[in-house]
Amino acid sequence: MKHQKRLRPEPSQQEWNKLFSAAKLFYEQRPWERMNDVDMFAVCCPESGEIGYCSVLGKAVGEIGFHVYPGEDGLRSCIKLLEAPEDFDGFQMYLSMNTISLFYDDLEECPSSYRKFMKSIPVKFENHIVPFFVRYFPKYASWSLSSEEARFMTVCLEQALEVDKLVQEAGSKILLEKEDAFLIRYSIEDNKTQIWKTGYVIGPEPKPVLPQWILPSDERIKEVKKRVKLNRNAAWELDVIYLDYVEAPANERPYFPVVVLLVDAKGKIIEACLVHPDDVKILFLEILLSAMEKEKIRPGKILIRNDELMLALVQVYKGLGIKLGIEDELNQVPRAMRMLKERIAEREEDGDLILH
Repeated sequence: MKHQKRLRPEPSQQEWNKLFSAAKLFYEQRPWERMNDVDMFAVCCPESGEIGYCSVLGKAVGEIGFHVYPGEDGLRSCIKLLEAPEDFDGFQMYLSMNTISLFYDDLEECPSSYRKFMKSIPVKFENHIVPFFVRYFPKYASWSLSSEEARFMTVCLEQALEVDKLVQEAGSKILLEKEDAFLIRYSIEDNKTQIWKTGYVIGPEPKPVLPQWILPSDERIKEVKKRVKLNRNAAWELDVIYLDYVEAPANERPYFPVVVLLVDAKGKIIEACLVHPDDVKILFLEILLSAMEKEKIRPGKILIRNDELMLALVQVYKGLGIKLGIEDELNQVPRAMRMLKERIAEREEDGDLILH
């Protein structure tokens, strides 16, 4: 199956130099003294036409930095984080982030590889405080910027300073002047000269981004129903869980693997499949059907705790004669996950653990 490739065009030396110069000016102008992280604005990239939704960090939170949420998907990830429940932990936030981000750190605290890289950057920073850039993408590990992302970030940083000047003149209310609209910086060409202007743009509808589940054929469902007997007294728990460690295949982007986990009412692990996050929507329902064939029963009920899984299962449960239930907490899955994590940590080969 095709996944995101590791190899992407890296920034040229000139692109790195421009980006670090913009980051230095950003740090020196200190826009976080006037804007909160929720005082968002937009920048339209002249090169691609994509809109970046920007947030300045440092006033409301301790860490100084800058987020660019690229396009509609980026903004929706921001909204998801802002509306997250209190029990949404750091790892869940990490999995949801879709940003091109800038932070600052003491050079002496950075890895040796980054200290070596900084020697190639002619831009000088005071007090050993240097910028570093990270690309966050949902379900994947953080990564370095591509050439296109570096150029986009440079433009956004430059325009963030222009927005900060507007805020200095008119106050932060200028960012909220039009209801449900973002202040936007965009450019036009006049006699081959790029001219930047200020306007307002309505953000996209805050609809959730849901996985597009690959459904088994009607023939496949009928086949399982015919061959596998229904046990109305049997109940299975089903969950899809991201593991907090990184897989890094040679030619692919590093990612967080997913466990599709099936456990019966007594805690027996029926199925535990490790899959790539991009493949969950493809393999999920087939894993469930194959487990029924292996166990030679269709459970009378399947318990889940995830509304997204309900969207997948609702397409097939009637055809299989199975009831669905949503629980805030599943009884057997947490214990089964602890066992699996121990096995994975020990790198044991286990027949119940299959890598798809």
